[in-house]
Amino acid sequence: MTKPTITVKQSSHVTTVKLKGVIGASIVATNKDLASKGLIAVIQAKADNCKAKGYKHTLVKYEMLLTALGA
Repeated sequence: MTKPTITVKQSSHVTTVKLKGVIGASIVATNKDLASKGLIAVIQAKADNCKAKGYKHTLVKYEMLLTALGA
């Protein structure tokens, strides 16, 4: 099995993290949140929010990102 490719694009205020080959498996977070909480904590918080709202398909994509990052 090949390792997943993760693309990170950082601008002045936000950072975008994408999982190559999976449509919609991306997250946009502010640089301030990433500096204070860390990437994995930000993704987990967004996944918990999706779980509470019942967004199953988005939740699966966030879980793919967490798995690819080793969380």
